[in-house]
Amino acid sequence: FLALGTLSHLSAAVVWPVCAFWHWQQRGDLRGSLRYFAWGGSVGLPAVLLGLLWAADETSTWQAIDSYGDTTAGSSSTGGAGRVLLWLLSRLITTAHWVPMALYNRHSWELYVGFGLLVLFVLLVAVGNHRMRLWALWVLLSLLPFALLNERIVLDLPSGPSRYLYGASAGSSVLLAWLLRNTLSKLGRIYGPTMALCYFILMVSSYHSLKKVEALGLYTS
Repeated sequence: FLALGTLSHLSAAVVWPVCAFWHWQQRGDLRGSLRYFAWGGSVGLPAVLLGLLWAADETSTWQAIDSYGDTTAGSSSTGGAGRVLLWLLSRLITTAHWVPMALYNRHSWELYVGFGLLVLFVLLVAVGNHRMRLWALWVLLSLLPFALLNERIVLDLPSGPSRYLYGASAGSSVLLAWLLRNTLSKLGRIYGPTMALCYFILMVSSYHSLKKVEALGLYTS
């Protein structure tokens, strides 16, 4: 299944290290987890290489690979990858559940929001409970393949980097739900109704924003 998922989309390979980390959390056996990781690599790495060979030259993957071989492409540097990662992280909060601004513009303050979230996720991986650690790692690893894209490719997308957030937003949504539950649990009797109201607001705003993005996609096409 790891090979099939990776052949469907190369970013699915992040499941490989996440499973090894999960194995280590459940068993507490680092050596066994490393063996698990190596066994997954015997399936995952060939699938990644085969997926690259099958991918068309016009895909963003090959455009990114070609750009890293171009010494004049400054935006394909490590700094560019760092800025893309911070932008993707910030969009998990700023536009994942609502669209308060134009998706195709990157604002300088978004990089600061992304840096704050990067620190938060790293702390969760380091000192959080086992569920928080797993989902925080999921978010970081899910974004890592797309952070390696050429910065200009991501900046030129008419709908912004939203297309790269599908996997990571699963983890950030779980963490957001956990944060809401633990924050509102102190309200006592009104915890249930307040929680239901917050979920309802999130779902309505997400649906409304999705319609705005669909309209933008139709206009662009």
